[in-house]
Amino acid sequence: MSSSAAASLVPVADPPGDGISSIAFNPSPAHAAHLLTSSWDSTVRLYDVESMSPANPPVHLQSPVTKAVWAGAHDPTTVYATTIDGSLHQVNMNGGAQSVLGKHDQGLGCVVSCPGENVVYTGGWDSTLRVWDPRSSSPCVSNHLQMGKVLALDVTASDQALGAPLLVLATHNNKVLIYDRRDLSKSLQHRESQLRYMTRALRCTPDGEGFAMSSTEGRVAVEFFDASEASIARRFAFKCHRQQVEGVEHVYPVNDLVFHPKHTMTFASAGADGVVGIWDGIKKKRIRALPRQATSISSVSFSPTGDKLAMAVSYTWEEGDKEHPPESILIRCISDADVRPRK
Repeated sequence: MSSSAAASLVPVADPPGDGISSIAFNPSPAHAAHLLTSSWDSTVRLYDVESMSPANPPVHLQSPVTKAVWAGAHDPTTVYATTIDGSLHQVNMNGGAQSVLGKHDQGLGCVVSCPGENVVYTGGWDSTLRVWDPRSSSPCVSNHLQMGKVLALDVTASDQALGAPLLVLATHNNKVLIYDRRDLSKSLQHRESQLRYMTRALRCTPDGEGFAMSSTEGRVAVEFFDASEASIARRFAFKCHRQQVEGVEHVYPVNDLVFHPKHTMTFASAGADGVVGIWDGIKKKRIRALPRQATSISSVSFSPTGDKLAMAVSYTWEEGDKEHPPESILIRCISDADVRPRK
């Protein structure tokens, strides 16, 4: 992408032909041009954002793909993908080799890889958190019953947050559970979500101190792992992704969140109103709103160096079955002014 495109949104060639469920830049700066996507057309795809075209042929799985994540910065080819039938797939994007590591009893929508621990975590609609070791002949290491359907989960780095590697998940009945990953038999903390409506996304802050959540009701909440009264007083929630139309407020789901890798309390939100908002999580202010698109933003991702933002423009069915624009993936070059916290 040329420097002249810095402030524009540039489309990637040959996007998926059905709903885009997730996009993710490779976490390694050495492979920062690689963008992974998953789609309801049952494919995972790899794009090169330098050439703005597919890097490899799409890999076809057996059912619609709800999410795909990279194995880690150490591995530029292996990804893990979840499908609507509850399966966890391991896929090599360089050649397309794939295997099914196992299956939840119901649909599966969230997956996180922890390369330092050689494990993958999944949360399912069967109300379980499962731990997988892809190297093992019996990959499912453990299975932990939760308080409801697991809608979102994320993890901190192993050397952060209260001296323990943490996992946080959100359930369909507005419960938030925080675990020490070394002992998943019981939660460290059990909280009620600040958000009254169903969780759409959950992301841990890069510094490991807390997490952000979004909901179907146009809100984002920011919380911190420290359970002290002072830390609890720091948490907040705010309204976003709303439009006034002829005096009536229209409220849209916030489909995804992603933190900036450099400014660790700056994050982007993906709205079903077609807008990506960039927020200062310290000052609690919006830094920038990117131009509104013709349909929903289903997913967003910052590159590992923070100089690019990818956004999936893809209808997320918040208004039911209707005609909608075709799917697209847009790339924007990010300046420091786009993400730098307010003074």
